[in-house]
Amino acid sequence: MYTVIVPTYNECGNVEILCNFLKETFTKINLPYNIIFIDDASSDGTYELICQLRNEFPILAIRRTQKLGLGSAYKHALKYCDNSEFVIIMDADLSQNPFDIQNLIRVQQKYNYDLVYGTRYNNGNVVNWPFLRKVISRGANNLAQILLGVDITDYTNSFRLYKTSLLKTIAPRVKSDGFAFQMEVIYRAARQGFKIGEYPVIFHDRCSGTSKMKFAEIFWFAKTLLTLVLYRGI
Repeated sequence: MYTVIVPTYNECGNVEILCNFLKETFTKINLPYNIIFIDDASSDGTYELICQLRNEFPILAIRRTQKLGLGSAYKHALKYCDNSEFVIIMDADLSQNPFDIQNLIRVQQKYNYDLVYGTRYNNGNVVNWPFLRKVISRGANNLAQILLGVDITDYTNSFRLYKTSLLKTIAPRVKSDGFAFQMEVIYRAARQGFKIGEYPVIFHDRCSGTSKMKFAEIFWFAKTLLTLVLYRGI
């Protein structure tokens, strides 16, 4: 079983499209799946739409009363993944191509990786991002790669396939509840000797809704990076 975890906040224009893409993907590769949507108090009807979609798709809908952060959402959703061998994490905004899931699965099956991440920076690409955002993202990843000393080409892309056993082992130790969760969990996994692979992906800027990236998340990313460098993930 593959569980797809999708955090949401005001993604009413995207969730039904995403559900259809996921259904098409898993039907094509003939593998069982379900979707966990974890919604942080959307005000645009996202949660209500997700509840309606439960009649058409294998969905578990979870609603929280306030915005608690991406990392917190992943940890919360993981409590409901005991019957899944694999967990796929992705964004709701369609910036990551759901059809690339089959490529992550293929690479994982071929090499028995514990984690496969989509990389935008090793033969992948980013489309329709402002120049400054590209510079910040690429710079943050290069800095993390240099300072942490682990050969991960994309620390910040959330599009990943995990063995559930890895997340159950690593997630309780991850201190970040926000965007920096992505960096911290993959760094800790590498340090603990888990097998990690990558697959190049093209990241498209969202077509509907607004970006949730705020300056505070950049601050917490920098703080988490510094902590990992100083204490080597302890």
